[in-house]
Amino acid sequence: MSSLLKRNLTLLFWVHFFGTVSFLQPVLTLFYMEKGLNEANILVILMCWSGAVLVGEIPTGVFADRFGARVSFLTGICY
Repeated sequence: MSSLLKRNLTLLFWVHFFGTVSFLQPVLTLFYMEKGLNEANILVILMCWSGAVLVGEIPTGVFADRFGARVSFLTGICY
């Protein structure tokens, strides 16, 4: 394997790794624990957030497919 190929594969691995890691979640977890929530409550909050994102993405995706991305972005900014 050539050194350039090995370097590019290593770089791709680290870019993918740090691109998928959420650095905000540990900070939010500490914030929630400071406010008196336990692990079970934090899990429920994060599940509700994920559900809300899922429910919100479906209609906005349909809107963007129907009217185009530009109109969707402008509508989101104006709202």
